Amino acid sequence: EARANKAHANAAKDRARSDEETQKEEQLEQKVTSLVTTCKEASRHVKETRQRIERLSEGIDRVAEQIKLIENSSQYQNERRSGKVPSGAAKHGGSFVDKREAKKAELEGLTRKIRESTQHLKAAEQDKQHLQSDFEEMNQVLRLQTELASKMRKVADRSAHVAEELAEHAEEEREAANLRHVARQRAEANVQNRGNHTESLQTQYREAKRAASEATSLAKESRKHADQLEKCLEEARDFTRLAQIVEEREWGRNEARSYYEYALKEKEEKDS
Repeated sequence: EARANKAHANAAKDRARSDEETQKEEQLEQKVTSLVTTCKEASRHVKETRQRIERLSEGIDRVAEQIKLIENSSQYQNERRSGKVPSGAAKHGGSFVDKREAKKAELEGLTRKIRESTQHLKAAEQDKQHLQSDFEEMNQVLRLQTELASKMRKVADRSAHVAEELAEHAEEEREAANLRHVARQRAEANVQNRGNHTESLQTQYREAKRAASEATSLAKESRKHADQLEKCLEEARDFTRLAQIVEEREWGRNEARSYYEYALKEKEEKDS
């Protein structure tokens, strides 16, 4: 029972730790997912910046080529020899000097933009590298956290299984204890009943012993009385025989008296 309760408490702690580590794992997964999205955005931004720099570079090459064509043209050279100066307003059909100035301004603008884009690209690439480093680091942490959370879930499952087995074992022990208690009660009742039965038997034995003693005494008295009766019977038998002898003698005497009387009477009759 105590081990089952302790195992249940440990299982609850392990489950709480497992849930905690799993929650950390989920949070890290969200961070990693967010970093993946951010890294993709950074990569897209770097790609777009590079593409813009490429377009600006192509524009610079194109404008530079146009400037070169203007400077090599005879019209521009004639205007330069005649001392023509830029008017500051490049219009369609204007002078080649103004066209060259306009292209020069365009070239400077493209150069400035490509310089700014290059700086942006550098910053974007640095951000991308930092994000990639953060992603790799966070992904490593996530991998370790996933392993830890997996182990803790296995520990929690094993603890829960052990707690369940111990709970079943405790239940079996309680049932066994109840059975032992019932058996003990029955045994005690049987012992008590046997004790009562033994006491009854002892009482019966004492009664029987007393009865046997009395019977023995009675038997002795009976035997003594029987001896006396047998003696009396023998005496009675002797008395009966004596009475028979007396009776026979009395009968003989009577017969003799009768015969004497008869003989006397006969004599008297003869004498008379």
